[in-house]
Amino acid sequence: MIRYSQKLREVDILAPMIRAGSMEHTRVEYERGEHVHVVMPEILLGTPQSDQRLVLGDLWRAFYNVFVTLFNGHRHLNVQPGGGLSGIPVQPTKEMPEDLLSDISKTQKSFPFEEYD
Repeated sequence: MIRYSQKLREVDILAPMIRAGSMEHTRVEYERGEHVHVVMPEILLGTPQSDQRLVLGDLWRAFYNVFVTLFNGHRHLNVQPGGGLSGIPVQPTKEMPEDLLSDISKTQKSFPFEEYD
């Protein structure tokens, strides 16, 4: 069923499966009880000015767990008794790799409501 309220400027679509867009590379799908699936080459969460890439959760968790394990088990060489300088850790930790960031989804820290009122 499709219900349109011109007064409220609202359209309600009531169906177990809804697709909007094309069948190829750009569409939004809703399947009741299953998922909302957005197929787009770039997804901006927030506004068109969104420029911060999202962290990929499962990959980030794996990277973070490796970091914590290395940090908790690291040792320094040439430690001077009573404080002072020491050598670098025996196992240096790698920097976060670029592939932990999304190539598709981007967001921003806050939503500038004044632009959209």
